[in-house]
This record gives sequence, C-alpha cells and structure tokens, in this order.
Amino acid sequence: MHPLKVRILFLALDLKPEEDHAESIHVRELVCSIADLGHEVLLSTSRASNWRPGEDNGRITVCRVGGGRTPGEIRRVLREARRFEPNVIYERRFLPKISAAVSALTGIPAIVEINGLVEDEMKMQGTAQKTVLPPAIKEYLTSQIFRWMRRVVTVTTGLAREMGKRHAIHASRLAVIENGANTRLFRPLDKTQCRRKLGLDLESRWICFVGGLYRWHGVDTLIRALPLMDAHPLPVKLLIVGDGPCKAELESLVNALGVSGRVRFAGQVPYGNVPYYLGACDLGVGSFTRERNEKIGGSTMKVYEYVACGRPAVISRIPGIGEWVEREGVGRLAKPDDPQDFALQVTEALRDTRGLEEMSSKGPAVVAREHSWAVVAEKILALCDSVVREAITEPSRSLAGTPPAYLGSDR
Repeated sequence: MHPLKVRILFLALDLKPEEDHAESIHVRELVCSIADLGHEVLLSTSRASNWRPGEDNGRITVCRVGGGRTPGEIRRVLREARRFEPNVIYERRFLPKISAAVSALTGIPAIVEINGLVEDEMKMQGTAQKTVLPPAIKEYLTSQIFRWMRRVVTVTTGLAREMGKRHAIHASRLAVIENGANTRLFRPLDKTQCRRKLGLDLESRWICFVGGLYRWHGVDTLIRALPLMDAHPLPVKLLIVGDGPCKAELESLVNALGVSGRVRFAGQVPYGNVPYYLGACDLGVGSFTRERNEKIGGSTMKVYEYVACGRPAVISRIPGIGEWVEREGVGRLAKPDDPQDFALQVTEALRDTRGLEEMSSKGPAVVAREHSWAVVAEKILALCDSVVREAITEPSRSLAGTPPAYLGSDR
C-alpha cells in the first residue's frame, strides 16, 4: 500500500479501454494495477465503453463524459471532478487541454503522460494535423496548456528531452516512467502445445512480431531480412500478430520477395491470446526504424512481453529499450533499417541453444523486477503522492472560476 491513499481522476478521452490496441491496453493495465494497490480511480472516456473491471478491482469506476467541442467536454469533466473529489488528475493524451482547464478551475494538481510525438508519427504515415492557427500561436497555446501540468510523464529519456525542448518544460517537471508487461498473463508456455493450438508447423524456427503495423515499427525490414536468415537445417518463418495501415503494403512486399510460404499474418488477436503466439515462437523481434525511434527512443510493451514469456528479443539498437535488452542480457541488437544485420542477429540468437533455454527462467524474473505493471503503478503513485503534497504546501494555482481565454467558449 502506498503511504498516501490517492483518488485519481484518470482521463482517457481518445480511446475505449476494452479495445486491444496498445494505448487501451496500457490504460487498462495501469488503472487495474493502481486499484490493486488500494487506490481509487474514476476512469473517464469520451466514447461509450462497455469495459467493466473484474471483481478484484471494485475501486475503479468508468464514466463517459462525452466528446464534442472542448468547452462542453471541460464542463462535463469538471462536474465529475467536483463529484468524485480526486486528489490528482492524470491524463494520457498528447495535448492535455481538458486536464489543464479542470486543474486551472479547481486547483487539483494535474499530470499528463506522453507516449510519443504525434506530429512526427502523422508525418511518417503521410498525414498531417489540420490547424488554422499560425505555428507560433499554436506553440504558445500549447506551452500555456503544459504550464498547468505539475508533471509531464514520458516513457523514455529521449522523449522527455524532446518535450522539454519543444514546449519549454523545466526538467524538474519531467518524469520518465517506462512501460510494463502483465507478468501474470505473459509467462512461459510450452512451445509444442502452443504451435498445435495455433496450427503452426512444429519443425520450423518461428520468430514473432506483435504490434501495430505502422511505419515506425519497421516490419518491412523483418520481411526483407527473412530470405537472408540462415538457421540451417531448419527454415526460419515469421509470425506477424497485429494490424494497421501498412498491412497491404507489407503483404505486397512478401509476395514480391517470394516468401509468402514463410510469413503468416495472424491479424489482430485478443490480448489474452497473445501469449500463445509468443509461446509458439523461438524469439520475439522488433525492427524499429531509425526515424522517430532514434530521437526519442522506445519503451515498447511488446519487448517486455516477449521477455516475460521467456523468449529472447532481437530488436533495433535504439535508445531506451535497446539499452535495457543489452544491459539485462535478454536478447540481441541489430542496426536499425538494416535487413542484413537483422538476419545475422536473428540467426545467431537461434543458434544459441543455451541462451534460448535459459530465457524461460531468466526473462520473467528480469521483467518482474523492473517492468511489471505493478512496478509501473507504484512509480505513478509515488509521483501522484509528490504532486499532491506540493499542492498542499504551495499556494493554490486555481483561477478561481475564470477559464483560460485560450480554451474558447460555446459561442
């Protein structure tokens, strides 16, 4: 139990917690772990949700505040805040305008968690944010929103550094808390049984990628590396678990390279079934691109899940997650965007029979020590504890009922 019992108004306004996408899984796991530690959470969503926590998480309440225009959403969240009386507001969003407004109006300290740079990701996908504001004004307003945050949480040191630089956030208000894995769900399973369950052949060497099919995940590098992999006398096959905007392009690449017999697209599978796919494979892979990832680094859930399942990880050498894999000795690193080096590292990992055997006990222990969701929740709660105590000792930052001008009105 954390020293200070915390009541958290958790804003997850852009997602549905029951969906099996990374953002939703992150929120679901974190909220449940916070409640498991004895704290109360009001999880607020804009979209209708039918997710109901299990009986063990009776300290979680889910409420829909509705979407629509910003002023109306602020009023509805404000109403819930006054009813629930939280100690702290925690928002997971790239621009925390709702929590900033509610914090300004009530004096309740607010924390925002940032998982990436949305503008950079949209550019990589060939899209762009629509805005009518000149860049200088947009940046000023964004900085004004972030100034109401007691802390800005990021999942990597590189992302914290970039957020500080872009939005003039002082280092004292930045906190790095990496992602985690559900160590009760992700655990070593019998490889043969998993392969039979999924209809995979028993003789091949299988490697597995789990995640969204986005450009920054670099799955095309994995596919290009496949013909170069040598695990003689057994063929190496690739299992891709997930979906996304790059799927059609990746399927075309598979056909163009003539490796359709060695690649299986499993599509989106229920979160609870993912351990069977990892259990069926010899190792997990993640060929993260240099673009985006080299600047901000990575703390990807999939890698912790690979290792928790007792499977070595072969991933790109990027800050954060790459350093963790190397430091803990739970896998190998390859040059980003380099199919040849990726093929070499996968081949060497598959040849390391002793290393593969040791991972079934070593991997779960490493993840449980630093990267279970319970550990992540403890760090979040310590941060909440800190900002609540700050709010008690420092003068109120409330605007005494006057909404910030930049938030607009219903008119």
